Amino acid sequence: MRTITFENEQTYSGNKAVIAVHLVDALLSPTVEMVLDSGAEISLLNRQFIEPLELSVKNGQPIELMVANGDVAPAWIHAVEIDFLGRRLTIQAAICPDWDTANLLGMRGFFDQMVVAFDHAQGKLYLR
Repeated sequence: MRTITFENEQTYSGNKAVIAVHLVDALLSPTVEMVLDSGAEISLLNRQFIEPLELSVKNGQPIELMVANGDVAPAWIHAVEIDFLGRRLTIQAAICPDWDTANLLGMRGFFDQMVVAFDHAQGKLYLR
């Protein structure tokens, strides 16, 4: 039997795992709260970060973004460098200029670079 060990443990409360992430290339170097969302196909940043990240939105890779209620809008994927628990990662994050969205760390862009385990009953998050 293989055992997985984890280097980092985070505690969270409530119904979702919200963590602080530093946007490395952003003007004023903001730290933003992001939800770890294993049900999200892609990582997602709110449109408020278009200017601080100095992005020309439509220069990214175009996609159709669909939210849980079935609404669809155009979005663009950009490479965004983050610092997460002292570890620098470049994630692929979509930005939809038409919607105010939650900031999500999703399957594409985050979970494909990390090993993540949830102990939701204890409010613990383990990362490697």
